Amino acid sequence: MSRVFVSSAYRDRAVGERVEGMLHTMGDEPVDDRDEAAGTAWWNDVVGRIETCELFVAVVSPAYADAHACRLAAKHAAASGLPVVRLELGDKPPKTGLHPIVTMARPVRFDPDDPSAPDVLERALDEAMFPDVPAAPQPPEAQPPPPPDPPPVAPPLATPSGASSSVEEARFGGFDLMLATVLVVVAAVLLVVEGRSVVHIIDRIGHHGSDDSGQVGGITTSAEQVSDAPASTAPSQPAATPTASPAQQLLAMIQAIGSDRLSTESCAAGDGQVTCRNPAPNIQMVVFTPYSSQQELYGAYTDAVRGLSGEPVPENTGDCSGDTFEGELTWNLDLGHSQDVSIEDEAAGGLDPAAEAAGRLFCTESSDVIKLVWTQDPALLVTATGQPARLTIGWWHDLHMELACATGGTGTGCP
Repeated sequence: MSRVFVSSAYRDRAVGERVEGMLHTMGDEPVDDRDEAAGTAWWNDVVGRIETCELFVAVVSPAYADAHACRLAAKHAAASGLPVVRLELGDKPPKTGLHPIVTMARPVRFDPDDPSAPDVLERALDEAMFPDVPAAPQPPEAQPPPPPDPPPVAPPLATPSGASSSVEEARFGGFDLMLATVLVVVAAVLLVVEGRSVVHIIDRIGHHGSDDSGQVGGITTSAEQVSDAPASTAPSQPAATPTASPAQQLLAMIQAIGSDRLSTESCAAGDGQVTCRNPAPNIQMVVFTPYSSQQELYGAYTDAVRGLSGEPVPENTGDCSGDTFEGELTWNLDLGHSQDVSIEDEAAGGLDPAAEAAGRLFCTESSDVIKLVWTQDPALLVTATGQPARLTIGWWHDLHMELACATGGTGTGCP
């Protein structure tokens, strides 16, 4: 039996009570923040209840995002290190206003009127409590049908540029640049070992936006890199593998880097991002999200920092180091931290990644649990939660440099 704190907005109290009833039926002990008392005495009592629980269930809706008490409860759940279950009500869950610990939790669509709702809740609790144990298969009706295999089509002599490809390039252009750089670096290493490995690794990982001109994600390759066979007028065999999604490409990039600080077995692609649960000792969760441009990246970064710090957004204050765990500033490839570059300057781009800035970092700590938000210019936002703070900062220091150097960065911090 687990003691579970159920957090819901006042307008969703009826749903919260139904969740508590399901928990009772499953043999768990639900707890909430309802009480006749108010003020400091009430909140101190709520904090005590949260600290006695093993799980935190957030009943997420637009009303939940607007509820200050729900945000405070989530903040204390994060400080207590509780696993979070995020039950989403309705078809349009809020995108802002949630505490980061709720934002980073895996969303679970929840309809209390659905007969399968208790099974959905139980499965979500199990996955939160035991993230390393494979989840039980979902019932067939809960799973989307697999996409049909693409019909084999002989490649055309020339690839026309269509509107859809232009939209896709615009959407993921910044991330493609980072992904293509990783692929070229990995391919160059493999080329020393075996000439044919270049084509093999690109085909295996999957690339985004290649065409007959020999471009892979915007990087032009030579004819020898594209194929080791002589040119022929006969049509080649069509590729059998469909184009990978941006999240799958991002996961492939992480796998290609192969960092010891980020177990790829802990990572999964979905919902436009890659989520890694317990990827390293002391690290609870890491979420990687690609963006299409540096401007969009820093808009998302500002929103994420605001979600943790409130208004005004801190800028060029404090530090995130072995002794300081509250701050916002830039980092560069010469292993420097600086308070001389604004967020607006970074969003505009054009900075020297070695001497000026290759990304930004925000950190905040409570009860030795530290939350990090950082950018890897030009296209990647990363959030992480870990404990204790000192070891988490050390993990970040090594990982962010590995990512930057593997994607073509050069500086004192890159071997």
